[in-house]
Amino acid sequence: MAHSINDYQQLDLTSKLVELASDKRAWLAMAIGTGLFVHFIYLLTHPYPAYGAGLYLQIAEEISAHGYALPERIPLYTRDGVPFAYPPLMYYVSAVIMDTTGVDPITLSRLLPGFMTVLYLIPFYYRK
Repeated sequence: MAHSINDYQQLDLTSKLVELASDKRAWLAMAIGTGLFVHFIYLLTHPYPAYGAGLYLQIAEEISAHGYALPERIPLYTRDGVPFAYPPLMYYVSAVIMDTTGVDPITLSRLLPGFMTVLYLIPFYYRK
């Protein structure tokens, strides 16, 4: 039985796809690529940050204004302000980024959440 060159090329392509599918880094790269693609589409279609970005930026600005001490209340959202009861890590990260780079708060609130979500894929992928 004679095999044509196309049969060998098909077999070679199939074996390469099987090899690629068994490589864990390829799956991680696909997940990160998809995450970056979705975030890029979001940035193209949404000129302003989503959801409660104004409150989150106000929290970061209050932390910065208080010399990186946690504020008791966040003003401007109610008459007495909103009590501060949030996990502070990303607010500190936001405050430091805004203070050190001078990046616009709106730009930061559009870029940072999607970037962090894509970064979270890495430890999530390698969890056991």
